[in-house]
Amino acid sequence: MKRLALIILLLVTGLKVTGQQINAKISADQRRQEVILLQKSLISLHPGLYRYNTPGQIDQYVNELLQKVSGPITDHAYFILLSQFVTKIKCGHTYLNPWNQKKQVIDDYFSKSYIPFLYRVVDKKFIITHNLSEHPGIREGDEIISINGIAVHTIFDSLWTVSRSDGNNGPGKKSDNMNIVPIDIDTSNYSMFDIFFPLFFPQNFDTATYRFGIKSSKGKSRMITVRSLSKKQRQLVCVSRFGKIPIHEENWTFRSLNPETAYFRIGDFETWEWKTDYKKYLDSVFKTVARNHTPNLVIDIRGNEGGDDEARDELLSYIIDKPFGCENPTRRLYRFLSIPDTLMPYLKTWEKEAKQPKNAKEYTMTSEGLYERNEAIRQPCSPVNPKPGVFKGKVFLITNSNNSSTTFTLADIFQVAHRGSIVGEQTGGTKQGLNGGKFLLLNLPYSKIEIDIPIIWQAPATARQDEGIVPDYVIPETQKDIALHHDAQLSFVLGLISKQQTQHK
Repeated sequence: MKRLALIILLLVTGLKVTGQQINAKISADQRRQEVILLQKSLISLHPGLYRYNTPGQIDQYVNELLQKVSGPITDHAYFILLSQFVTKIKCGHTYLNPWNQKKQVIDDYFSKSYIPFLYRVVDKKFIITHNLSEHPGIREGDEIISINGIAVHTIFDSLWTVSRSDGNNGPGKKSDNMNIVPIDIDTSNYSMFDIFFPLFFPQNFDTATYRFGIKSSKGKSRMITVRSLSKKQRQLVCVSRFGKIPIHEENWTFRSLNPETAYFRIGDFETWEWKTDYKKYLDSVFKTVARNHTPNLVIDIRGNEGGDDEARDELLSYIIDKPFGCENPTRRLYRFLSIPDTLMPYLKTWEKEAKQPKNAKEYTMTSEGLYERNEAIRQPCSPVNPKPGVFKGKVFLITNSNNSSTTFTLADIFQVAHRGSIVGEQTGGTKQGLNGGKFLLLNLPYSKIEIDIPIIWQAPATARQDEGIVPDYVIPETQKDIALHHDAQLSFVLGLISKQQTQHK
C-alpha cells in the first residue's frame, strides 16, 4: 500500500527521486583550466579583489581550489566550490548569478523540487512565514528544526559558506540571503536555499518528499512528511492561499495609515522591468502627500536589495530639501583600461562600453594601483537637486540587512542628510564602498557556469568604517513577531509618531 502511494505521489508531482551522486560531465583537467581562467579574470578585471585579501591570500585560495577540483568530485560539488571561492572576495556583487546562467546550467545544477514552506532566518533559526504544504496545522512562527534528517544548524552553516556580503559587515546580510520570501518564489526568481540546499545535501536533489522536524512557537515538536513542489506548483499554491505575489510596479505600494501618516513600501528599485513610468508614480505619491497635508511619511525598504541608482535619487529628491549625494563623495576606480585579448571570448556584458578599451590619456593610476578618470578627479561629485515643493514633513525609513546595494546608499545619504529617523535593522553593504556600476559576465567554457564580475569600485573619497548603516532605533524581528503577525518595526514607528504628537500638544 505504501509503495502504491509513493508511485501515485511521483506521478502527481512529476518529480524524480535521485538521492545518489550525479556523475561529472567535465573532467578534472577542464575544471583546473576554468579555475585558472577565473583567477586571471579576477586579477585582470576586479577592482575589489585585494580590498579584504592580500595577493598572497588570493593565491592561497586559488591553490586550495585547484587541489579540490583535481579530485574525483561531482559537477554539483564543483558549483559549490566555485561559489565558496568567490564568496571569500567579500563582494556582494561577485557570485554565480542564477539570473545569468544558461538553461543548460539551470537544468544540470538546480533541483526541480522545492520545499513547501517560506521562512525567515531569526537568530539562525528558520521560522515559517507561509505554509504551502498539505499540513494545515503548521503555523506562522513555527520553527523548522530539521529537513530529511539534517539539522537546520548544519544547513545554516553550509549555506553560510556560499552566502555573499560586502566587506566584514556580513552576518545580517549572509543570514538574510537564506530567507525564502514570497518574491523569491515567483517563477522568474531564485532563492539561495533552493539552489544550494540540494547541492550540499544531494539526497534532496529532485526529491519527491521531505521529512520535516517542526517545533511550534509554543515549544511542541513533531515530525511531518510533505510532498515537494515544482517551481510552478509552489507559486500557484502561494497565490491561491496568500494572494498575488507583488513584482515590478506592484512591489511599490502607497497608502494612508491614518490622517497623520502615509506609508510608502518600495520592494525593489528594478524599475527597468516596469511597463509604466516610475517617475510619474513618485510624482503622484508626493502630490497626494502634499494635497492631504500629511505630516508623517514612512518609507519601508525592508527586503529591497537594490536596483536603479537613478530611481533611488529620484525618490530622495522628493524628501531632502538641499543638494545631496556629495557629503561623502565616491570615486569610480577601475582595475583595467583594456581587457586582455585572451579573456575577451569568455566575457559578455549588458553594456558594450564595459568591454571597450579606455583612452589611457584620460585616466590616472591611483595609489591603490587602479585607474581613475581625470575628469572625475577634477570634479569628483555632482550633487542631486531637490524637487520643487519637496516634502518637509517627518520621514521615517525602515531598513534591514537586505539593503546592501543602492538601498544601502539610500540609507547612507538619508542618514548623512539628517533627514529623519531610521528604524529597523542594520543594513548590509559597507561604507568602505561597493563594487558595482558595470559588470562583465564570465562564462566558463566547459561547465558553462557564469560568474558576475563588477568592474567599478565606488570608493569613498575619504576613509570610512567597514560597516552598514546603523538605525537610530534598532528593532530586530523576533519569532514571536512572526507568530503573532506583528510588524514590530512599523509599530515602533507609529509609536514614535504618537509620542511626538503628544509632546507637541
